Formats: sequence, structure tokens, C-alpha cells
Amino acid sequence: MVICPTGALALNPKTRMVDFYEDKCTACELCVLACPPRAMEVYF
Repeated sequence: MVICPTGALALNPKTRMVDFYEDKCTACELCVLACPPRAMEVYF
């Protein structure tokens, strides 16, 4: 996803769902700010 600076979020072209790669996440919380309320909850 464009919002994620580390590539921790990626759109799966087959399922059209967003995959989350925890090992790439730096807990910047940009994804949480960009999503509609409660659509994505990330606990760091």
C-alpha cells in the first residue's frame, strides 16, 4: 500500500485483500491514521 513506508501492507492481487507483514512494520501508525475508524486496529 502506498501509505506504508516500509511495505508492511501489500495488496494481494489474487484475493484483493491487504496482507500485513509484521516483521516489516515499524509501528509508525500511518496505516491507522489513513483507515476509516476501527477498520484497522493494530496493537503495538
